[in-house]
Amino acid sequence: MTRSPNRPLQHGEVFLRRWHVGDIRALVAACGDGEITRWTPVPADYDEAAAAAYVHRADELWDSGRGAGFAIVGAATGELLGAVELRLRSGGRGTIGFWLAADARGRGIATRAVRLVAEWALRDLRVHRIEVATDPRNEPSHRVVERAGFARAAFRRRAIKLKGERRSSVIFARTREADI
Repeated sequence: MTRSPNRPLQHGEVFLRRWHVGDIRALVAACGDGEITRWTPVPADYDEAAAAAYVHRADELWDSGRGAGFAIVGAATGELLGAVELRLRSGGRGTIGFWLAADARGRGIATRAVRLVAEWALRDLRVHRIEVATDPRNEPSHRVVERAGFARAAFRRRAIKLKGERRSSVIFARTREADI
């Protein structure tokens, strides 16, 4: 089981918490955005069954100890703003993926959420390297991870299979040593 954070993961208006079934409708509404379906594995026909399966997989990720899936919510309102997920890999490595609802973009929310998860993983879970893979054309995500303390580490040509096609990716990395 992935150890829950020792303290709440919160920064300003951004609060990270585990998913629950009460999030399903808001999750479907957010994932109807074309920018989310363009850059992530979320299908264009995302529905309540897919959202319920996602919430269930997030619980399994926590329970199996393979990672942690967080809903990004407004600290004051509880409104769903997005998602950030940590996957633990062998050798003390991890990967982070994220998306934001359309009306949450441009406010630094993704940067704060990615930074919170990275710092928790590096500090408390003793992960030594975390990577984020982005599409080379997804400049907004590049800016998010760079502001969250990640540095460009690699370009992988046609390394990710997404929605039936091979796509290249830019890899950003952050290490524990850089945080000491």
